[in-house]
Amino acid sequence: MIRKKVLLGTLKVRHKIVELLAPRLWKNMQTVASRPMIDFLAYKFHQKLIGVEIGVYAGVNALRILSKLSIERLYLVDPYVPYIYRDGIFVTAGKEALARKRLRKFEAKTTFLIEKSEDAFPKIPNNLDFVYIDGDHSYEAVKQDIQNYFPKIKPGGIIGGHDFSAECLGVPIAVLEFVGNMNLKLYGKNLDWWVVKKEENES
Repeated sequence: MIRKKVLLGTLKVRHKIVELLAPRLWKNMQTVASRPMIDFLAYKFHQKLIGVEIGVYAGVNALRILSKLSIERLYLVDPYVPYIYRDGIFVTAGKEALARKRLRKFEAKTTFLIEKSEDAFPKIPNNLDFVYIDGDHSYEAVKQDIQNYFPKIKPGGIIGGHDFSAECLGVPIAVLEFVGNMNLKLYGKNLDWWVVKKEENES
């Protein structure tokens, strides 16, 4: 446990050194670098999209989504309460304000829902183009997010997320269980995973 905390601290120190030595590069890494599912969405869709991000934190990935895609409305779901992440506390203090500041120029296209995803989903419309899950990484939470939000995605739409890895084992277990039960094709690259909801005429 101590060694992991030391390594984490060392990683934070390295990040800070890069930020100090190359602030412009660091800023670009935090804002414009994309994720594979978002790249897939950009390739597949060219119309204005309605989507959801579960787990907003400081708004870095939301900014990627809003910068990369043509967005009509993006629902941003995060309760902003501390929770256990891997072996430590995932601190969220001050991150809502940072997210709002980071996304200020897109505020006409965004709706923040400051609550747990299971409480937020009844307030989100159906016929979504995509849902990106990056909140609570436990098996139970990921499974529930998929169950709650998949019915809201229109045929041909996409559900997916981040941290499909052994370090967040609940994510791949829940995802593989879901795609197996639904007989869906699983796409993945780096730590992203996603599936395309079948059209009405697909078996």
